[in-house]
Amino acid sequence: MYTLIIKKKVLGLILFAILFFCFLIWNCGVKTVPEKNKGTLGVPVTSLAKDNDNNPSQFKKASLKKEEQINDQAAFFVDYRLDRERTRGQQVELLREIVSNSGVTAESRQRAQEQLLNITRQMGQEAELENLIRAKGFPDAVVCLGEKGMTVVVQKANLTFEETANLTDIITRSTGFSEQNIILIPKV
Repeated sequence: MYTLIIKKKVLGLILFAILFFCFLIWNCGVKTVPEKNKGTLGVPVTSLAKDNDNNPSQFKKASLKKEEQINDQAAFFVDYRLDRERTRGQQVELLREIVSNSGVTAESRQRAQEQLLNITRQMGQEAELENLIRAKGFPDAVVCLGEKGMTVVVQKANLTFEETANLTDIITRSTGFSEQNIILIPKV
């Protein structure tokens, strides 16, 4: 049993290292400097040419600020998922120890197995909902599923009535929760 726990920890560390490496690659990728008059994300071509001709440092500051905002937005969602997975991993490890411990009562072992199944189900539903929300055109989302309700954080400054209705519809169909038990949070 001791080697099994060590192997799980090593596997967890390897998984965390891979996720961290992917995060670094994703956030620290090589960025090219836009050519004059080509425009960048969110900056019209005419204003780019004007800013670049008159004050190059102003363009660089605006560009860096925009990149920082995008990185901060992405970092929130990545950090949230990593924290959620880390916490869940600790819960799963503890529950597996209870299940494999011969000194624990059969009732306690049964409850631990049910909780493991519940955590696994929640993880699957959260991942499915996050993918469905991204498929609806949102840049990113994180879902936190609880026993009686759920919280969804969507990468968007504001949600329109139509977007709120679409998200609520997706969530209620996938989870069976009523609208009163769903919290939608726009996050920039």
